[in-house]
Formats: sequence, structure tokens, C-alpha cells
Amino acid sequence: MSATSEWTRNRPQPQADLLVRLASLWKYTHEMQSLQGNTQQQELRFTKPNLKKWLGFYHKHRQLTDESEAYYSQATASSFDTSLLGNLYGKSEQLSEDSINGILESAPHADSFELPDMEDHIFPLAVAFNILVWLPCMVFYGDYPCVLLRKARHGNEKVLCDLIRLDRSVLFDSIISKRVHEWTLDSQMDTLEKIGTAFRTGLSETPLVKIKLAWAQYVYDSSRSFGMPLNAPDVRALFDAHAQDSGIGMHDPDLSEMTDDAFYQALAKRKKPLSGLLKYRRT
Repeated sequence: MSATSEWTRNRPQPQADLLVRLASLWKYTHEMQSLQGNTQQQELRFTKPNLKKWLGFYHKHRQLTDESEAYYSQATASSFDTSLLGNLYGKSEQLSEDSINGILESAPHADSFELPDMEDHIFPLAVAFNILVWLPCMVFYGDYPCVLLRKARHGNEKVLCDLIRLDRSVLFDSIISKRVHEWTLDSQMDTLEKIGTAFRTGLSETPLVKIKLAWAQYVYDSSRSFGMPLNAPDVRALFDAHAQDSGIGMHDPDLSEMTDDAFYQALAKRKKPLSGLLKYRRT
């Protein structure tokens, strides 16, 4: 019996199986992070860029989620129950057991998941925004893109630089460009130099432990919505089980040095849980 199968034993099914699947998705995020690198981002191809539409995705959540939902509905197998996407987009408070089974049957496990050949694959603009902006904002900065953009528009220099590292196009936002123009006229060179550095350097590589903690928080949060709340040692044990099944060792090497209390604090301190990733939706 695998270590992850042992972890699910005596826990409610299929909820435990889905949590096992979720805990493995740090691998997907780690792969997607490679697309943020200056040397590899050109591998990601998407439909003809449209700056106005792209920037609009920061606050037009209904359009972003609808276009993403349409893409994934078409891209997944015909047996995939598209109504499940409604749960992921915040239309329902809790996934039913049938919905969980549907996800498990339709979604590939991260251990066997491979990114598409980026030379042959073209993403719709909405999906590219999710990959390059929405998910990284949540994992790396712990907040929604719309919230970060609002702070940047109000003159928060640090948040503005964080967004620029992630998405240089925010400099063309009408309010931000006006603010940069004002800083230029006022000769605020320190601020302008920070912006220039952020523009040149882009997003630095995020430590793997931070990515794992983001998904650990998602597992921790999701377990409560499934009606089978886990504590910090339970979540740690799940990541250890994945490490054992991968032949890495008895413990996850990136989380092993954290005490249970420190691990819990890391799970609890995030501003926004990933389970709320797509809940900001304008009706």
C-alpha cells in the first residue's frame, strides 16, 4: 500500500482522495513558475495580445472566469461535468460527493501531469492571465490581483513594484501611468528607480517551500469545506506521504525543519486562501 493510500485509510472518501490530489499540485505550480522566468516566458503562446482586455481582467472577473470556464470545458474530456466548474468559481459553498468523484475521474494526477508543448499550444488570453497573473498573485503575494492593483493605483510603491515584476503591462493602466507621470514631474527619483529595477528584473524565483505552503494552506482550508477538518500535523503527514511515494524520504525535505506550531502559523497567516481564488466574480 502506498503512503498516500495509507494516509487516506479511515478518512472519509472521496474527500480524502481529493485532498491527496490537491497536495500534489504544488508540482504544477512549480512548473508554471518556470514560465515566469525571463528566459522561458517566450515559450508561452496565447492569442493576439489585447492590452485593454488584458488590463480589464484585473477587475472584470465575470469575463475572466466565464472565458476560462469555456476554455476548460472545451479542453477537458467530454465526460467532465462542466457544472463542477461552478463550484470552483465560487457559485456553491461546498462540493458534493458526486462532484468530488467527478473531479477525481476527470482531472489528471499531478504525478502524471505534463505541461503541453508550449511551441504547439496557444492559450486564450483569459487562461494566460490566470497562469501569468492571477495564480502567481495568490501564491507569491497572497492577495487578489484586483486588490493589489487598487493599492498600486493609490500609490503603494511596494505593491506597484511587485505587480510590475509579475506583469509589466500594469504600467499602462491609466491611473498608474498618470501617477508615474506625476512622480516624474516631481523628480521622485528614488521611486522611479525602484520601478525601473522592478521592470528590469521581473519576478524572482519563489522558494519551493513557499509554493508547497500555499498548497498546504489550500488543503487545510478545503478539508474544512469538505466537512473533514485537518490539523497541521495531518497536512504535514500528507506531504510526507507524497515524499515517501516519490522515493525522496520519510519526510518532505522542504517542510521537515518546521515545527508543527510554525507550520500551523504558516497556514493560518496567509491573507487569502486559495480556495477563494476565483470567488471574486462580478454578477
